[in-house]
Amino acid sequence: MIIDTIQTTLDTLLYSEGIFVFWNQFREIQGVDQSEYVVYTQSDSPTGIMADDKPLTREIGVTVKYYYDSNLETNKAGRTSVYARASDILNAMEDAGFETTTGVMFMGDLDDVGKSVAVIDFTYCEVQ
Repeated sequence: MIIDTIQTTLDTLLYSEGIFVFWNQFREIQGVDQSEYVVYTQSDSPTGIMADDKPLTREIGVTVKYYYDSNLETNKAGRTSVYARASDILNAMEDAGFETTTGVMFMGDLDDVGKSVAVIDFTYCEVQ
């Protein structure tokens, strides 16, 4: 399942750093500092190439949002750290076979949750 691939890829990269990865929505973990976390979603996966009235390929859209404390943007060291983490996420997903359609987009406090967010859209083509 593609969700397992995403979860494993991001957990392998981030869990040892104390950064949790969530599917669809953030969940607070009692007693854990979550100054950084990732939420990913999978959009519709329309059929690609067809043969004999059956799909041969399916292209899946995935959005990865890396949330981080906004105060990290106030100095060079913080900005460098955020940029490096977002780049690591991008590279790990590409190494797992995902292609980015946007690169990293730094969006500020997009969801009004007190955290800034870096958004990366990916596609993944799987053979049925």
